[in-house]
Amino acid sequence: MAPSFTARIQLFLLRALGFLIGLVGRAALALRGPKFASKTPRPVTEPLLLLSGMQLAKLIRQRKVKCIDVVQAYINRIKDVNPMINGIVKYRFEEAIKEAHAVDQKLAEKQEDEATLENKWPFLGVPLTVKEAFQLQGGEGCTLAAACSVIGVGSDIGGSIRMPAFFNGIFGHKPSPGVVPNKGQFPMAMGGQELFQCTGPMCRYAEDLAPMLKVMAGPGIKRLKLDTKVHLKDLKFYWMEHDGGSFLMSKVDQDLILAQKKVILNKICLRIIFSQGDAILNPLLHFLPNISV
Repeated sequence: MAPSFTARIQLFLLRALGFLIGLVGRAALALRGPKFASKTPRPVTEPLLLLSGMQLAKLIRQRKVKCIDVVQAYINRIKDVNPMINGIVKYRFEEAIKEAHAVDQKLAEKQEDEATLENKWPFLGVPLTVKEAFQLQGGEGCTLAAACSVIGVGSDIGGSIRMPAFFNGIFGHKPSPGVVPNKGQFPMAMGGQELFQCTGPMCRYAEDLAPMLKVMAGPGIKRLKLDTKVHLKDLKFYWMEHDGGSFLMSKVDQDLILAQKKVILNKICLRIIFSQGDAILNPLLHFLPNISV
């Protein structure tokens, strides 16, 4: 069915508005605008800040590292870097120190062995940052990237976990709806948004994603097969370079398109079937003849 006259007018106006917004954006980029003095967070020198959450948890369970030392290392990093990035808006250092001492005391009593501790508390003693109550636009992306935290929690409707992870070089996962309960979020998503809003893990190291998801998930975790070994050669990859050129969206940078092709058209993806039904048996040579992959 062809769109109605009103729908065509609305689409035309939206495209015109998008075109004008694009012109303004390009003009702003051309003028560059005011230049602000940028600051780069200091390099990480504390070895504890370079370990994943799972690695820290294992060392703490084995009594090779004290929880208080890990927590204090992150407190020092936050004090040093957060004034530059403003990713953490509420400090609770005193409470964190008390809780760290409690963890060390519990481990010193040796009431439970390492396997039991891992099963009951996989991340025992590991510092955590949270997008509190989810009403704020949390700074998890920059906080994790700047080594002010190692694992965190975010929420996602249209990309609020995935895009910060992409922009900051960290890892995030938007679970399927219903896997992680959204109870307690404020304000709650209403209407159609309720089907898309998800709470999920964010972290600096990919190996922490699945363990975090297991901890965060409710009964919906039974629908997933997180412990099943995955063979990448058996997976199908579906991809698109852009949204078709909508006037309301900025163009995808050519470097990003090439990077996307390098991933999708790697050796594990020897056969790609496009919507037209074409099969490309040697996609690297077909698409990237002049690019070294």
